Amino acid sequence: MAAAIEASRFKWGPFASMYFGTTYPTASTDGTFALGDVIINTAPTTGGIFCYVCITAGSPGTWNKVVCAAVP
Repeated sequence: MAAAIEASRFKWGPFASMYFGTTYPTASTDGTFALGDVIINTAPTTGGIFCYVCITAGSPGTWNKVVCAAVP
């Protein structure tokens, strides 16, 4: 698993897990991920990435970014 992704995980549904890190996996050696897995960004910024969501299971899977919005 990539150094940027915390090795420990939290199950939050029947299949999905929650991880913590600053990026998403990009190589098959980063691990195998399930649809719905989430990586919470440990260094978010306004207008930056809040988290990454796995939209296609696999090694490393396909990930979408969720952006932080400014709250007035």
